[in-house]
Amino acid sequence: MQIDHIGIVSVPVADQSRALAFYRDVLGFEVHRDTPMGPDMRWINVGPPGAQTTLTLVTWFDTMRPGGVQGLLINTRDIDSDRTDGGGDEAGTGGR
Repeated sequence: MQIDHIGIVSVPVADQSRALAFYRDVLGFEVHRDTPMGPDMRWINVGPPGAQTTLTLVTWFDTMRPGGVQGLLINTRDIDSDRTDGGGDEAGTGGR
């Protein structure tokens, strides 16, 4: 098998602009793509600097409710510092 990494994980959000601000401004993720997709949607891809896997902030899947991703783990070297610098427990709230 030639699979060497996961490329994209879709993360359902209620508000793409708010979610983008959180991942970019609070967590420090890079914006890989922010492109209009039809009249009311955007294709937004974000990821930690240097990461191969990115997150797509989605609103268009009826079966994927905001905050519905379970088991998505983000690694860090200093959780206490990141938690303090990153807005407290907001990283764990649904709908981001």
